[in-house]
Amino acid sequence: MRKRTVLLLPLLLALAACGEPSEKDLQSAVKEDLHTRALAAGSTSQAVDDLMDVRVAKHECHPFEDGYLCSFTLKMRTPLFSTRPVEAERYFKRKSWFGGWRLEGGDAVS
Repeated sequence: MRKRTVLLLPLLLALAACGEPSEKDLQSAVKEDLHTRALAAGSTSQAVDDLMDVRVAKHECHPFEDGYLCSFTLKMRTPLFSTRPVEAERYFKRKSWFGGWRLEGGDAVS
């Protein structure tokens, strides 16, 4: 029984790494991208995490090169203002076989 489990583990991990990103994956990637851009603009890490509420609603994803081209609606809210929902389509690429996804080639929303 134990040998079978050890043999199946790599297969299960490979299957888990396949497929398009989930809505949660898109939200994490977009938030990470916005966080990186805010830090580059001079914000502190804690301020970005505490103040920025990001919501992503996934529409659809299509295979594109070595990732996925996904359309989604983005809503952001801070204590000072809320933005209206914005429709966007961006390219997402897997960070690694065991990691999450990252936004490639541009802003989350332009």
